[in-house]
This record gives sequence, structure tokens and C-alpha cells, in this order.
Amino acid sequence: MSNKIMLDGVALCRPFAQGDLSNLCGLYAAVNAVCLVSAPIRPVRRPEAQQLLQAGLTYLERRNGLLDAFLEGMAIQRQRAVTQHVAKAASKALELSFFAKPLLSAKSTVTMEDVLKLIAKRIKAGSAIIVCLENTVWHYTVIVGMSDSRMYLFDSDGMRWIERRSLSLCLTRSTSRHCVSRASIIEVGMA
Repeated sequence: MSNKIMLDGVALCRPFAQGDLSNLCGLYAAVNAVCLVSAPIRPVRRPEAQQLLQAGLTYLERRNGLLDAFLEGMAIQRQRAVTQHVAKAASKALELSFFAKPLLSAKSTVTMEDVLKLIAKRIKAGSAIIVCLENTVWHYTVIVGMSDSRMYLFDSDGMRWIERRSLSLCLTRSTSRHCVSRASIIEVGMA
């Protein structure tokens, strides 16, 4: 029997999808994470989600990063800043208190198993976890659940899950199908 955990919001909403020619998965991950954690308390309507997307686009434009983000995607620091901005905009627009913060400190020395345990703990607490999958793809997605063998995703590009065994930390030269940089792991939740 599998031990499976899943955010409640997964049953209450579906992820917004990005366009085929844009590389805005980092922004969509931020909006989708907010929608997920909010859904059990206050579902986010489409116009409100569009408002959050606009807040992220405006943020990127003001920092002269919109065109780069659209064509090339976002570096981890920029994606983290956009997620924090979207969480702040959601707090104001939805009259709830959202937060977005790194799951790990910059100096943390943890194993992948430690990271998986922490992700499970935060999902059980109602938070969504944004990660950047590297190696096979460079793609921001939202982890919403896990079982003994899979990580379940709420993804703007249609990915549903990845095998846990295919995931490692990006330390040196990872041979895993997917690796995750510690700096890319962001918790989005409600205070």
C-alpha cells in the first residue's frame, strides 16, 4: 500500500497553461501555486488569476526582464522574486495572507531524502512547492503531492508526475533524469 499525500486544492482547481512559444513557466508556477493553496478557503476566479499574471508581467517589465523571461525563461533568483511579488499581489487582491519563501537556507547541506521529507511536511501543512527541474528540461513546476514512488505536479505544461527515483539535487554533475537546485525550491503557502 502506498503512502500518498496531496494538497486539497488539486481536487478544486486545475492549472493554468502557458503558451507553446513562451517560456513563462516560472510565472505560471507562481500563479498556479497561489490558486492551489487558496482553493480550499477561497477559490481564485479566472479574472483574479489574470490579475495575478498581470502583476507578475508588470513586475518583470519594470525590471527590464519581460522579454528575456518570455523568450529564455527565468533564472532562479528572478523566478523567486516574481513568486514573492505574485504572493504579495494575491494577499492584497484576495484579502488573504500568502507567503513565498525559499524552502531551504542558502547554506543548508541536505540530502535529497531530507528534501523529500521536508517537501512532504510542507505539503501536509497546506503549502505548494515550486521547483525548477533541470537536466532533461529546464522547467518550473509545482509539486502538490507525493507517494512512495512519485512526485505529483500541478503543471502549466501538462506534466502530471515524475518518478521519485528520477529526481536528485543538482550538486555536481547529476546523472538523474531531473535534478533540482536547492535555491529553486520555493514554498508558497498561507499564513
